[in-house]
Amino acid sequence: MMVLFTSRSEKKALLTVRRILDQFADRIGNDTWQTIMTQEGVQEVRKLLRRSATKSTAVSCRWIRSRNRSQLLWVVGNRDKFNAEGVVPVNTTRKNILHKEWEGGWPYLALLKALTAVAALFHDWGKSSDHFQKKLRSSSMEKDPYRHEWVSCQLLAAVAKISGDTQDDDAWMHLFLDGKLKKTTLKNEMKNRNNQADSLPAMPPIMRILVWLILSHHHLPVTRNEMECKICAEDPPMSLERLFLTVKAEWGYEGVVPAGENPCFSFSKGFLLDDDDWNKAVKKWLTRLLREKAQLQQLCTDSSLALRPLLLYVREALMLADHFVSSQKCQTDIPIEEQKKVLYANTDGNKLCDKLSSHLTRVATQAVNIAHQLPLFASEMDVADTVRFASAKAPYHWQDKAVREIQSAKQDGIDQAWFILNMASTGCGKTTANAKLMQALSPDGKVMRYTLALGLRSLTLQTGSEYRERMHLTKDELAVIIGSQAIEALYQQEKNENTESEQKSSPCEIGGSGEEELLEDMLSFEDNFTHDQLKYLDIYLDGRKNPQAKKNGAFLFKPVLVATIDQIIRATEVTRGGKGLLPFLRMMSADLVIDEVDDFSPEDLTAVARLVHLAGVLGRNVILSSATIPPDLAQGMYQAYQDGLCCYNAFSDQAKSMTAVWVDEFRSASSAIPLQQPNQYGLAHKNFIEKRVKKLRTQVVKRKAVVISCQPQATKELSWQSYVEAMKQAVQQLHSNHHVIDEKTGKEVSFGLVRLANINPCVNMTLSLLSADWPDDTAVFLMCYHSRQVLLLRHEQETYLDYVLRRKHEKEKRVSFQDTVLRAHLDRNQKQRCIFLVIATPVEEIGRDHDFDWAIVEPSSYRSIIQLAGRVHRHRPCLQDISAPNIGVMQFNWKGMANPGQRVVFCRPGFEKTPHYLLQSHDMKELVPTDNWAHIDAIPRVQIPRPLRPQSQLIDLEHQRLADWRSLDDKSPDKVGGWQQTCWWMTGLPQYLCPFRAGVPDKDLCYRYDAEKGMLGFYKIDKGEYIPYGDMCNLKSYPEEKLNPYRERFWLSRSYMASLQAQAARKMHSDEDEGNVLQRISERYGQLTLPGYADESARTYWYDDQLGAFHILVKERKG
Repeated sequence: MMVLFTSRSEKKALLTVRRILDQFADRIGNDTWQTIMTQEGVQEVRKLLRRSATKSTAVSCRWIRSRNRSQLLWVVGNRDKFNAEGVVPVNTTRKNILHKEWEGGWPYLALLKALTAVAALFHDWGKSSDHFQKKLRSSSMEKDPYRHEWVSCQLLAAVAKISGDTQDDDAWMHLFLDGKLKKTTLKNEMKNRNNQADSLPAMPPIMRILVWLILSHHHLPVTRNEMECKICAEDPPMSLERLFLTVKAEWGYEGVVPAGENPCFSFSKGFLLDDDDWNKAVKKWLTRLLREKAQLQQLCTDSSLALRPLLLYVREALMLADHFVSSQKCQTDIPIEEQKKVLYANTDGNKLCDKLSSHLTRVATQAVNIAHQLPLFASEMDVADTVRFASAKAPYHWQDKAVREIQSAKQDGIDQAWFILNMASTGCGKTTANAKLMQALSPDGKVMRYTLALGLRSLTLQTGSEYRERMHLTKDELAVIIGSQAIEALYQQEKNENTESEQKSSPCEIGGSGEEELLEDMLSFEDNFTHDQLKYLDIYLDGRKNPQAKKNGAFLFKPVLVATIDQIIRATEVTRGGKGLLPFLRMMSADLVIDEVDDFSPEDLTAVARLVHLAGVLGRNVILSSATIPPDLAQGMYQAYQDGLCCYNAFSDQAKSMTAVWVDEFRSASSAIPLQQPNQYGLAHKNFIEKRVKKLRTQVVKRKAVVISCQPQATKELSWQSYVEAMKQAVQQLHSNHHVIDEKTGKEVSFGLVRLANINPCVNMTLSLLSADWPDDTAVFLMCYHSRQVLLLRHEQETYLDYVLRRKHEKEKRVSFQDTVLRAHLDRNQKQRCIFLVIATPVEEIGRDHDFDWAIVEPSSYRSIIQLAGRVHRHRPCLQDISAPNIGVMQFNWKGMANPGQRVVFCRPGFEKTPHYLLQSHDMKELVPTDNWAHIDAIPRVQIPRPLRPQSQLIDLEHQRLADWRSLDDKSPDKVGGWQQTCWWMTGLPQYLCPFRAGVPDKDLCYRYDAEKGMLGFYKIDKGEYIPYGDMCNLKSYPEEKLNPYRERFWLSRSYMASLQAQAARKMHSDEDEGNVLQRISERYGQLTLPGYADESARTYWYDDQLGAFHILVKERKG
């Protein structure tokens, strides 16, 4: 390709650009170059230019496509030097007054900076106590009677009392400004606090805000007393003043309080009142805060919505600065004898470092610097500007229609906030459509910057790869959060990339200063930051010294970030430590796409709503993507977003109007919704759904269902035998009706899926069908698929399934199978009917691009049936209605079979919950109308039936739970109403009472080859040491003799040892010992997770390479 480079760089950047481009192209003008090079070469030039780019850099690259046509490929540096087409202006005008180009919209910036500085100057004031200073010098790990944050707040409260006025902030501020605060007076007042320190006394409004900032700079206040939680739920705090009557020292700030005099309230070394640097800074920033006093008091008095974003920004700046300064521990050169008189803030090992006064002033300086840059961070981050989407081909034309709908809904001169539902059906290309929609939302419709939040970690690399291939996103525009470097290395092997080195150059290593790591997860990105980006990163994260900084920077800077929602939701869910700081910054600067938003339980949806609310508070756009979004879920998320947007508009002087958009594969619609009128949104949504339902009813019927009869028996063992037999008969019947013919052998071939709700029934069903007696003309080849499998084997399994079940090439009934595994089974086996069967948990339901001929579902919710139906007949064209059902739904799920008298069986996963959400029957023949089985689609999920019968209909129960979930009447801290309409957001109670993904955390083990012993075993990693752990969690290898008679029935035969040896062959050098290589590789790829309670359970866990880890459900397994 012939390309033309044009430079408008200035100063030193001019010489740098010339030096780089002269190496690749012919200079045909002062600052113009022309050459012929490959696309990879053009990207390499761009990478080199970016690495050296500064504010003075401006280079465009244009592709000369023909005699009369050229195309702008990219611009590096200052885009304002060119127009949107890359044309150089002949004249320019300039107006730059006080940086209004990026400070505009932040009328409270001066207040924000003053409040940040004052909070920073007092945030660790309580460390001046005798107790804390003694603790530093003795390197003691004992728990404080009161945490230093609480002591700092008590010090401020004492100052307010000394001032004589606990209603007006003028009095206590002037004590500092006039130098009238006396050390002895404060000491005496603190001694008097000894008996009243469990609660916060009355204080003026601005001090109250400062106290909250100080209290929350390490963790939000939260009580774990159940009785107190109940009281809180009954009496929600509608104001900060009311909240302070509730918060006590026991909300996370109290340890073991001594009976006598509390050393936390003794201050023999003073209070820094005679420290010149600290006093100077305090006077400077209190003076500035006094200037803003009227504005801040009005926000407090009126309970203004602007207070929420203001305090969130201040807390973010304070915590970032504290983390930054604390990571730069600097030891002092004060003589040892003088150190006794000095107040310190930290230690470095056993050595005292950071004078308290220095720490406070440095944190204040850094916090103000960060606060000053926040407007720039919110609006001026890097964007992806190289993506140009071609017109979509059938059947994806709807994507371009959706883009045109957004373009037509844009209003000139008006800032708009966008809330979009993408409800296109499964397999219609929602992932690509979301990227197109995000690009269309940008001011010029040509750039994008957003975060894609996925529900499963296993989908991030897959989606990142899809973005690179389909959207041609370059490596410097995309970052992908991965589970580990091992996962990425395996994925890259699949992509045939060079994996000789075990240490990839793109992801950053975990480790560094020893301080808390802000981003634990591994990140796949390319290190090509510009000079200015690295310099800017220094402000937040000490980018030149911190080895983690580039990883953190990629998380923040890359225009498109693909992550699981678990990483992004930390912006609202982290209540202790700094793990939420980077996600908050990312949310500030990027729009948000949440994929499969309805895949979460109602409890998890509360946390997701908190994230959507934050997106509104920060003024970002939101896309929710799923084919099965129920009306109440859409309404609840919209309510959360618009409540957040009201906060944004109150804080900003550039208010945004609300525009809602709905898109699916049939049509698109938009509506300008006035804020605080959610009913209008509900009517518009209902109108869109009614039209969608009409279209869905006219579609070809690709999926029909039938209920598979089964009944609970007298014992659990008999019930299991009955369940297996019903499954077996259904497998044969569904194969008879839905199969293809192998061209070579003429045999019947079908690919079937059996979905069970939980791992143990999944593996036990595999064992039962494996040993079952099948008809003489039938061969069944099974594969067990779930998450409790060794990383390396699961990767091999998913890679294989992704390949063999991508069946877009199959157009006819006769198929020429080329896969070597399939071919071996078909050629070797003499039986006419060949069934390839995947027995899986819900991991198969979401994100997997697999096409089965038929499926059997153990029901847990109506949504699970719809989602699983999307894996049946997914790729192949269907021109007319199918005649026979291709989906079987078990009459009862296994919990209902095993315990017929149990009140709750559709749970974990499911929507049943005691005491209010119970079904009268658990029989699918009674729970779902017969007509629904004639066409499995999203209609029952996206349209609410009237009247609702939540006790007798499965889908009605789901709608009822979501209707109750979105209600704002309940102001309890664990409800959406409590988060959006009270001050509970200032505590950790919402996250404590309703955490995201609640449950027992998994326990990570390693299936490791021990080079010394020459054998495999299960190990736990503790501080870098591998400790044998199989016996401790009762994990044993499943007896081979039980599987040996049936091994030919496994579809994909796998051996962990053989896989390790295959990996070793790739990596081993001639002089290396094979055993050591196998040990190293197994340590990298041998990850296996068990439930956290595994080592406390008396039950035996079994493991096999084909089956993963599991429990035995019943004593007998018969076919």
